[in-house]
Parts: sequence; structure tokens; C-alpha cells
Amino acid sequence: MNTAPASPPSLREQLAQELGSVQFPQSRLQPGYDRQEVDVFLARIRASLLGDGPAIAPAQIDAVAFSTAGHRQTGYDRGAVDAFFTALTTSLRTG
Repeated sequence: MNTAPASPPSLREQLAQELGSVQFPQSRLQPGYDRQEVDVFLARIRASLLGDGPAIAPAQIDAVAFSTAGHRQTGYDRGAVDAFFTALTTSLRTG
């Protein structure tokens, strides 16, 4: 039996896989982003990359604004989240 080798995953598939496992550090001394909002947005982008949801353009990712975590809630570190989304949009634009 002669089977063709599996093709390597596309950039979109690679990014979707990364989005499924990304973990952000929690904010310690300063208010962080609302974790649920960030996680829901990541899930939407992942679904879009896999073709399971509406398309999300890099400009929409750039424009997203997350709420600050509530009083006594731990949020995601803003710098880490912002850097991740900047790298993601760069990959989408150049990939």
C-alpha cells in the first residue's frame, strides 16, 4: 500500500494549535485584563483559523479592548497579552 506523506500543517493550523495551548502570566501588582474576555476572544480567533467560525481580520485583533479584571480578581498580565496579540497579527499579515 502506497500512501502519500501527510502534508505539514498550514500557518493557520499552526497558529490555531498555539492558541489552544497559550497561557498568560497573571498580573501581580497592577490590574490585569479580564481573563474570561481574553479566553473567549482567543477561542473565537482559533475557531476562525480552523474555519469553524466567522473570519477575524488582523485589524479586528488590533482593535480589541479588554476590560480590567474586577476588584480582587486576578487578571492576565497586560504586557504579555498585548505582545502575544501583536505577534499573532504580524504572523497573520505576513504568513
